[in-house]
Amino acid sequence: CGWNIDNLEVVGTKTITTNDVTFNIKDNSTSNPIQGAKIEVNGNTLLTDASGNAVVKLENGTFSYTVSAFGYEDKSSSVTVSGITSKDETLVPLATYTANFNVKETGSLNNLSGAMITLNGENLITDASGNVIKVLPIGTYNYSVSADGYVAKTNLSFTITASDVNVDNLLDVLPTYNVNFTVSDGNLSSPIQGATLTIDGNDYLTDASGIYSLPLHDGEYSYIVSYTNFGTVEGFVTVNGASQDVSVSIYPATNTVTANVYQIDGTTPIEGANVTFNGVQGTTDASGVATFSQIAKGLYYWSVNATGYYSEIGSSNVLDADLSFNILMNLEGSGIKEVSNSDINIFPNPNKGTFTVSFEKVVGSAFISVVDVTGKEVYKTIVKNVKEKEINIGSANKGIYFIKINNEGKVITSKFVVN
Repeated sequence: CGWNIDNLEVVGTKTITTNDVTFNIKDNSTSNPIQGAKIEVNGNTLLTDASGNAVVKLENGTFSYTVSAFGYEDKSSSVTVSGITSKDETLVPLATYTANFNVKETGSLNNLSGAMITLNGENLITDASGNVIKVLPIGTYNYSVSADGYVAKTNLSFTITASDVNVDNLLDVLPTYNVNFTVSDGNLSSPIQGATLTIDGNDYLTDASGIYSLPLHDGEYSYIVSYTNFGTVEGFVTVNGASQDVSVSIYPATNTVTANVYQIDGTTPIEGANVTFNGVQGTTDASGVATFSQIAKGLYYWSVNATGYYSEIGSSNVLDADLSFNILMNLEGSGIKEVSNSDINIFPNPNKGTFTVSFEKVVGSAFISVVDVTGKEVYKTIVKNVKEKEINIGSANKGIYFIKINNEGKVITSKFVVN
């Protein structure tokens, strides 16, 4: 007869034949398969799949085993192996009882809707009455409870004996600290009433003194300040156990910016080029001109692409006057190539926040940014006609970061670690 060499194990000079043994575990009362049941046999620990099955290789003989699963009585038995073997086993469900969780606010005793109970790796969410139930067998359980705006509680426990149980929880309101935003005209240094402060998706309007005071919990928040016929300002504020003042200057959006797009010779205009400036798109006319109005004082990033040309990106600083600048574009095939994921290397990696990005070939034009795992941008720059770039993101926190390279309209992302 033929031999399956996959089932042969050589021990010293002795060859042992092993066989596939399949355990099939089901619920005694419903005959449904039990996923995640643990089988211990001959020094092996198995977990059943969604079909209630687990496979192990054993030589011929008789082996004792135990089967356990959450919510079921343990079962011990034996299996006799003689060639390929299948072993069916059923587990008896344990008696179950209801754990009724209730979450309230300390002091007011208001029910907390949307609070989260984490139990056995499962997240349970309370209803409008602050309640959520879970059916469980007898035992002692660890859990945690949390809710937005409240101090989370961890390492909690309760025990089910032989009856239903109420599990009551009180959560303390997180302390808040006033963050006082003051918005002023950057040219006149005068307060702006009615400026819009956007934070956490909510809009607030400054008063006659240009102020809006917002109570915030500890944490980092991004904000946007805007006002009619003025530019917008984006920023971050970190709350750490104390109130603070944040001053924001915005500038009238009265300037006109003109982008003149030419071939590399600097004289031949490119019609139909798509120019993006401050998030607004424009198309060049027959003279290669795209115009953007109502631009406030500030630093702006732009990009341009046109059929048959390599894309270009850059930045322009708008002061207290209209701005006109030229953009020169290389024809495709001119020797300046775009970069791909396989063409970049970061070293050292891990690093202390200073590292070098090298490219396989010279990059014509690219926008480089670095973000942390939360998506916060910690660094950005523009490079032109380079093969490598040294980057220093300053006193960065330890952790994982992502570098994004925008080149020729394509975005490449690579990961590095700061340790």
